[in-house]
Parts: sequence; C-alpha cells; structure tokens
Amino acid sequence: MKNKLFWQALANLGISFDEKKAQLLDDYHQLLVKENQKYNLTRLISNDDVYWKHYYDSLTIVEVIDLEKINTVCDVGTGPGIPGLVLKIFFPHIELYLVESNQKKGQFLQKVVAELNLNNVTIVNKRAEEYPKRDYFDLVVTRATAPLPVIVELTTHLVRKNGKIVFYVGDISREINTLGNKLKSIFLKISNIKELEIPQNKGKRTLVCCEKTQKTPLKYPRQYAQIKKKPLF
Repeated sequence: MKNKLFWQALANLGISFDEKKAQLLDDYHQLLVKENQKYNLTRLISNDDVYWKHYYDSLTIVEVIDLEKINTVCDVGTGPGIPGLVLKIFFPHIELYLVESNQKKGQFLQKVVAELNLNNVTIVNKRAEEYPKRDYFDLVVTRATAPLPVIVELTTHLVRKNGKIVFYVGDISREINTLGNKLKSIFLKISNIKELEIPQNKGKRTLVCCEKTQKTPLKYPRQYAQIKKKPLF
C-alpha cells in the first residue's frame, strides 16, 4: 500500500482502511490530475498535497464527530468533492449531498461518482442559499469556502434541529472567545473546537463543531449580496 505515512496517520486518528479504500483514493487522485486543466478544480494536485491537504484534512472531522452515527451529510461549496467524497469513501453508509454552484465542477463530481461507483450521492448544482432542503441533514460540512460569518448563514438552514455543522477553518484565535455568543443569534451552540496540525508540515486546521438548537427562521438565509454586505457578525 502506497503512502505509508498517510495510512499510519489515519490509524492514529482511529480510522480503519483497506485496499479497496486505498484504491478509491488513488483513482480519485488520478481523476483530479487528469481533469484539473479542463475544470480548474484545485491548485493542489501533487500526490503529497492531495493526500495530506485534501484527504487527511477532510478526515480530521473524526476528532469532533462520530460519523458511524451520522446518516445524512451535506457538503456545501464542495468544489472537487472535498471533504464530502473523502468522507463517503471511508464511511460508505452515509447519504451524501454535494452542493456546488459551479457547473463545470458539478460535471466533474458526476464523473467521479460514476467512475468510483459511489452510491447514494446527490450533486446539487445550486448556491447554498437557494437550496430549499431546510432543517434536514444530520451533518453539514464546509471547508474554507467563505469567511465564517458568511458561511454560517449559508449553511445553518440545511441542518436539522439537534444536528451538527462542522466548519473547517483556519486560525480563529482572535474570534474564539466571543464566537459562541455570536453564533447564538442563528441558533447554533458550539459543542467542540479542535485545533490540529496536519502532519508533514502541511499546515494547521481548526474544526468548529456546532449543534443547531432550533429550526432556522424563514428569513435566513438572505440573498448572498445581503449576507456579504452585512454579515451576521
């Protein structure tokens, strides 16, 4: 099995793997490399970057969520399928929805799902604020797609009451002491914040895990232009 350091790091996270999962990750990487020029998917396509900055980073979520107990997952602003498709490969029982407004990236996602033969994956070519599936998902994930005050409003309506949202963000040390009070305005309660180092000096990651305490009022989310002009906090 290639990438031995990567697989050891996953074992340290308590993630089980086998040859089938290893092959799926390799096939996914090959598709990224092959299609990247056509779809402009990501600037990170080397083996080292993909395995650590995409795959490992995606799977750090196990530090804050038990995915074995999650049934429905929505990945907002998924781009080339990160983190959603990586989570699907390792936790195939989940029903996955990939929200990506870019049509070309949506076409790439369709290709990956078909070629990797992944079941129960729905690709949604819409903006998150226009997606009407409210108060539905067990878990919503989003990885560095917009500033936190913006992405909070774009995602909260999707998750069910008592469901979870995990925001993959960078350094939020300046906001961390006041963040809990700010999130209360849209009925989110912080359940965990985990700061991590990606192995091989590949950077830092902060996971902000929130629980939704009640249904999102119908006035949210607003139109994107309004959200961007006047964020919630």
